[in-house]
Amino acid sequence: MGICPKCLAESDNLGALCTCAQSHIIRESAVQAAQTDRLLGRLIARRFALVDELGAGAMGVVYEAIQHPIRRRCAIKVLQADLSKKESLRQRFIREATAASRLNHPNLVTLYDFGVEEDGLSFIAMEYLNGFPLSELTPYTDLDIDSVVHILRQILRALAGAHKFGVVHRDLKPDNIFLCELSGDKQFVKVMDFGLAKLTEDDSLDRELTMAGEVFGTPLYMSPEQCLSAADIGVPSDIYSFGALAYEIICGRRLFDGKNAMAVMHAHVTKAPPPLFPRPGLELAAKLHDVVARCLVKEPAKRYDSANAALHDFEEALGLRSGPAIKSPDLKKQIEDDSDMVALTPSMFDLKVNAASVTTQSSSWLHAPPQGAPRWLIPGRDEIRAQRDPALKKPEDNKS
Repeated sequence: MGICPKCLAESDNLGALCTCAQSHIIRESAVQAAQTDRLLGRLIARRFALVDELGAGAMGVVYEAIQHPIRRRCAIKVLQADLSKKESLRQRFIREATAASRLNHPNLVTLYDFGVEEDGLSFIAMEYLNGFPLSELTPYTDLDIDSVVHILRQILRALAGAHKFGVVHRDLKPDNIFLCELSGDKQFVKVMDFGLAKLTEDDSLDRELTMAGEVFGTPLYMSPEQCLSAADIGVPSDIYSFGALAYEIICGRRLFDGKNAMAVMHAHVTKAPPPLFPRPGLELAAKLHDVVARCLVKEPAKRYDSANAALHDFEEALGLRSGPAIKSPDLKKQIEDDSDMVALTPSMFDLKVNAASVTTQSSSWLHAPPQGAPRWLIPGRDEIRAQRDPALKKPEDNKS
């Protein structure tokens, strides 16, 4: 049942224009929010009726919408009105839309449209995802080995898909990994939120958005080079972020922790990654340790040069594919080389900067749903591990 936020008339036609002609029909559960949120019930771009608020973040609000005339359910991301006036943030919003519009991959969120309304309201329309962010599963103790492999494998596929179209994500983290039910798979991965994405053929905007004392990204998963500079960040940076994420999911703890952002960034630049000790009950092939270790090498040129290469070795380590393996480097030598880098980096990393002055800019939008809102993000948790990737059969099971 829906309701008009203006005249309070009830209707079953969600998203339709009310007979009072003052608003479109919204979800009944959103009536209270509509008292302070004037966008609920509004029609965006003459076809997207905002019917509910899904979540809010520092950058803006995400709404559920009904697209007319096809009545497709979708999600609308709206930049806060006051932030729309800030050129750097408006450019970042446009960057996200531009990057997402290039992408075409099952594991990447699909963008339908984006634009700016006459009153300056900036919006992005994208596919509606029914699920929850990976961050809600921390510390990942409910994920068995099959789930871990299934999720990490899809993340690499998503990165490979983005890199194919010249897009580097630059803010890979659990909040931006969405698990939803699709095609019978209850752990289908969608990588989202390309607010910090870099278009590899054009770094002019990076130079414009790089400001003294400001770091773009999420420190817990930032590559060493990203901690040092917002410029010259490419595919290897995403590979490192994947490694940090994989480490956390496998071990149940973060790669590096610290009392503040500065301390974490300093660790990424100067400290060798701690040994990968899987959490209790999780056994991994030794070769998979090598794959994660290579992702976390300090020097970008010594990591995997593509997500496809990392995916190849990832699958090879688990016996999920046949064919010639991509030659792995001498990891022992890499660690020794990294120790040399550790001796060099303090002069590059200005430790005199007050930690409080470091501002980290993340593209994270979606926080917890508003108080009292339906938990649309959370499907049945008992079923989360029910789906398994057919490719995860033991090698001998695949023999005919």
